[in-house]
Amino acid sequence: MINSITVKNVASYSADGILLENLKPVSFIYGANGSGKTTISNFLATPKEDKYVDCNIAWEGDQALPAYVYNKEFREQNFFKSNIPGVFTLGKASAEQMKLLEEKKIEITSLRETAKEEKRRLKGFEDQLDSEYERLKETLWDSYYKPNKTNFSDAFKGCGTKESFKARLLKEFKSNSADLLTKEEILEQAKTIFGGKPQEISLLPLLDFSKLSEIEESDIWNKAIVGKADVPIAQLIGKLNNSDWVDKGQEFIEGEVCPFCQQETVNENLKKQLADFFDESYKKELGKVLSYSNEFKRQSQGILNQLGELQQREKISSDTKIDWEKFETEVELLESRLAESHRVMTDKLKEPSRKLSLTLLTDLFAHFEDQITNANKLIEEHNRIVRSFRTSHLLLIQSVWKYLIEEARPIISGYEKAFEGISSVKSKLLDIQKQTIKKGIDLKKEIDDLTAGTTGTEFSELEMNKILVSYGFFSFKVVKSPEENNCYQIQREDGTLVESTLSEGEVTFLTFLYFYQLAKGGHSEESVNERRILVVDDPISSLDSNVLFVVSSLLRKFLEDVRAGKGNINQLLLFTHNSYFHKQMAIVEGRNQEIENTGYWILRKGRKCTTIESHGKKNPISSTYELLWQELKSEEKKSSVMLQNAMRRILEYYFTVFGQFSNIKNLPPKFKSLEEQLICKSLISWVHGGSHDIADEIHVSGHDDSEQRYKDVFRSIFEVNGQLGHYNLMMEINEEILEDNQ
Repeated sequence: MINSITVKNVASYSADGILLENLKPVSFIYGANGSGKTTISNFLATPKEDKYVDCNIAWEGDQALPAYVYNKEFREQNFFKSNIPGVFTLGKASAEQMKLLEEKKIEITSLRETAKEEKRRLKGFEDQLDSEYERLKETLWDSYYKPNKTNFSDAFKGCGTKESFKARLLKEFKSNSADLLTKEEILEQAKTIFGGKPQEISLLPLLDFSKLSEIEESDIWNKAIVGKADVPIAQLIGKLNNSDWVDKGQEFIEGEVCPFCQQETVNENLKKQLADFFDESYKKELGKVLSYSNEFKRQSQGILNQLGELQQREKISSDTKIDWEKFETEVELLESRLAESHRVMTDKLKEPSRKLSLTLLTDLFAHFEDQITNANKLIEEHNRIVRSFRTSHLLLIQSVWKYLIEEARPIISGYEKAFEGISSVKSKLLDIQKQTIKKGIDLKKEIDDLTAGTTGTEFSELEMNKILVSYGFFSFKVVKSPEENNCYQIQREDGTLVESTLSEGEVTFLTFLYFYQLAKGGHSEESVNERRILVVDDPISSLDSNVLFVVSSLLRKFLEDVRAGKGNINQLLLFTHNSYFHKQMAIVEGRNQEIENTGYWILRKGRKCTTIESHGKKNPISSTYELLWQELKSEEKKSSVMLQNAMRRILEYYFTVFGQFSNIKNLPPKFKSLEEQLICKSLISWVHGGSHDIADEIHVSGHDDSEQRYKDVFRSIFEVNGQLGHYNLMMEINEEILEDNQ
């Protein structure tokens, strides 16, 4: 079935064109002559022609069906030649065969509806799967790609779209067996591995704090260094507790003059006692203090120099393994503590007899050793990775995906559960659909077997001749062609071919009978049972009323079958400009009814192009007379020819059929003034010219003021004949409002 038709850039259709959408199994398209009906029917008959390149047909389920089109082109193609292709229809079948065949056709129609419903349900499941799929894709992208794309750029290469990222994550979910690392561990390794191949790093030199620790821990600092106790002067020095002062004073003794009292009190005996007091043991202990102090200073400076070099190296390194902000604070603390210890040692040298204590730096030394040792471990790991970079790079990428899939596991598991549930139901429905399709294939074969040998072209020939005779067409008939198999000829009673001597009404009726048989059958035995759509464009041109009734009756049989879902015809599109014929087809049981599978549209030709109006299930056509007034009161710009034709037909219909005049030429004398009579005559002449002579269009189409002038005269005709009330009624003019405005 056709869902919609788009017509653009052809005939009276503009570049914007029209969209005939939401078509129903039975679709009525009403339009005046020249409104573009035949353009649509020709397009449906030959959609591949170049001139229809901008037009389009949208089929239900994208399943195109053969379109059997009856219009002027059909008549010309099939009946202005000597041999007409025959139509194969059923005819030889017995009553039982026909009954069984009808039952099979009803069954296959029901089966098609079942298949359509199964297809709709499958589409619903597919939509659910698509929805779950899209939801998963968006969630994974927002929750795991975006927050990690900077840190894990190497792992995300080739996954820069939502689709590719989702596909990779689901693949890793199935197969990734890497060790699970924390995000912090991954980020630490990523510093080395991601962003290009790194270089090896030299190990940090270890610092030797052993000598400093040894000096710090010596008991010399807490020991009073004094002279020999058994020397006579020792008692005095001890009592005065000034041995450091005395020792220092020795440096200033010159001759026998005391450096303290400046008296000649220094003799050899005193000198000997002082020398004995400050003996070798004293000097040795004091030398030890001096040696330790100097060595401590040298060792301290060496350590600080090493730390300075280390700081300088690591500051310029892009891959340092030490927390340098913390490390530098500790270096400053060490420098301060070493200086303090050195001051204590200097004080000891000045006053050897004093007992002093040093603050041990052992914990601080150990802290530095731990930091450098740990940094070297990281450097060794870094260097190991560098030496096996390719393998490490791949392993880290796997670790990244392992981390991500574990983070996303609840989401992915939920998706898989929903996917499996929907897929399971869908799979069962697919099995049912396969069975339905198989039933349809088997049923189609049964129908083909039943119709085999029961079809032929002679049955259509007999039926067409029977109808021709029934309605008084005795001068010609349809016969088998003696020249070609399965073809017809139209012959006179004397055996001569009619060729082009039939009247327009005869050709119309005969070609419709031929189309009617074709719609029931086909040009080959194989096509008799094929599904199709029918497009019928004004089949009643030049027919008298009784023949028009026959055409309507035949088409109504198709219409009823389509509405009931019977037979091979899936859709009927009916185009007409004749309101009587339209009412014959559309009215059910004597009145308009809104029927679910039926739709109505009106084509209107404006001054430049055709437009379309949809009326849904409501039939907009009440009568030809009302439609003529509708054309007249429409604000849309129209061709002058259409306007003239509508005026003439209204005047003739109202004043000759229902009025007191036998001819509308008798209208002018009703006007009192000569000027008004001339205007009325001019109008009558104008509308006759416009409706019967298309060439006059060139003279009047561009004068909007003349059209309005004649509209005014048209109104005056009703007014002077006492029929203004009718005019206002048909033009939907409220007379009370008019009186209030006057």
